Amino acid sequence: MQFIANWFIAILETLNGLTGSFGLSLVLFAAFIKLMLWPLTKMQYQSMKQMQEAKPELDKIQAKYKGDTQAMNKAMAEFYTERGINPLSGCLPLLVQMPILFSIWRAIIGSPELFSNAYFLWIRPGPIQLSYPQYFASSLADRDALLILLYGVTMVIQQQLTPSTGQGNQKQIGLFMSIFFTILMWFYQWPCALIVYWVVFNFLNILQQGIIYRTTAAPTTTPKPAAAGT
Repeated sequence: MQFIANWFIAILETLNGLTGSFGLSLVLFAAFIKLMLWPLTKMQYQSMKQMQEAKPELDKIQAKYKGDTQAMNKAMAEFYTERGINPLSGCLPLLVQMPILFSIWRAIIGSPELFSNAYFLWIRPGPIQLSYPQYFASSLADRDALLILLYGVTMVIQQQLTPSTGQGNQKQIGLFMSIFFTILMWFYQWPCALIVYWVVFNFLNILQQGIIYRTTAAPTTTPKPAAAGT
């Protein structure tokens, strides 16, 4: 993973040379990564939407074969085949993304010297930062309460937009995890550079979800015609 992290740092330094701002470079870098992952996340969101639309039928199968796991699994497998649904198609894109996202985390966390004199928006030396340095960052190498809160908001919005494909409490679990990771970022003092990247990436994810759910129909779930003689 280190060679990927080094490559990402080289891209950030190149962008900084062009823009003169590590903050703006992080915004452009997040947009670059989002465009690179767009086809994968599109596949993921479409699969989740497809599973959500199939959920009422799946619930009927589970109720019909309650207590008979083998029969239920067979019926669900037949249902997936008839409707052309691959229940794992939403997981593969996420697995592909994880090494990339981990490398970005490693690149930014492992290079605090790049961001110690880098500023962006309100993240710069000022009277509020000097008065409350434990809450407000003076550089992109420090943590900032407002930026971490903004990260939490984008996480909650993403979770609310994500189609529910499981049990009724799935949304509540997702909300809890969003809050948990936001608190985790604060206590582990993750630098603003990483949070800026993540906030922009989340915002672009929200835009993509909105575009896909409004303009792209989920893959068809029309049953396949039965074979002759069946």
